[in-house]
Amino acid sequence: MRNRTTTMALAGMVAAALALSGCASAGDDATEVTEGASGTTESTGTEEATSTDESQGDDTAEGEYDERDVRGQSPETDHEQAVSAAVEAAGGGIVYEIELDHSDDAGEWVYEVSVLDGTTDHDITLSAASGEVLEHERDDEDDSEREVTFDDMTPAEALELAAAEVGADTVLEGWTLSWDDGRLHYDIDTDADDDDDLEVWVDDSSVTRD
Repeated sequence: MRNRTTTMALAGMVAAALALSGCASAGDDATEVTEGASGTTESTGTEEATSTDESQGDDTAEGEYDERDVRGQSPETDHEQAVSAAVEAAGGGIVYEIELDHSDDAGEWVYEVSVLDGTTDHDITLSAASGEVLEHERDDEDDSEREVTFDDMTPAEALELAAAEVGADTVLEGWTLSWDDGRLHYDIDTDADDDDDLEVWVDDSSVTRD
């Protein structure tokens, strides 16, 4: 009888120990799950906040200008790359005029670049998005032309001067860089009611109405 009692007592102690072990294990698992859930929640919240901030920043940048305004465009092909691409397409020569505006025919923003290669005049239209040559026309040309450069004034600087002249509400629809009577100038197209375009003169940064 005494041995039986001892055996039952030992069995009870073992069962109690196993129960305590199970509780401890369950507690650890619960702690791990809680910590994992907490970590997931924190990470997701941070990512969502960052994504929202970036999205709002993009919307602000896109909404700063009218969609017709050249200042609101960030073409994959910039003006320097357009010059290089046009000269390559022409097989050499100099660029004496370059324009950036929106083409209704192409349905996108395009560069129209004039290149003189010897006695051949090339009129080349490039996609501002891809740099692809969309159109290439050739004509014989006996006259000489003078090369345009962006060294003394960039298109962005010319547009800033033009905007100061006409006011912030006027849409600037495009620009053209060329020579006129020995002076390098930007011709800026606007949507102004008087239909006046602006001429921004590179040599003295003056702005006149055409």
